[in-house]
Amino acid sequence: MIGRLALYGHVGDLELASFSIATTVVASFVFGFMVSTLISLTSFGKEGKETLVVWLEVAINNDAYENQKIIF
Repeated sequence: MIGRLALYGHVGDLELASFSIATTVVASFVFGFMVSTLISLTSFGKEGKETLVVWLEVAINNDAYENQKIIF
């Protein structure tokens, strides 16, 4: 924390903005992964392996939902 505060005065606005955007992108991917993992594991525990396969198919191939091969 102190190391980061010491750098704030030595980098420019562009560097701080780019670091902020990069941190936001990484955090959103991590959050999305955590949510999808939680949903998959919850459905596996509740309804069995068939539901987990459906969630994995939707996650891997988004066209399956758009073409309505999977009905929720």
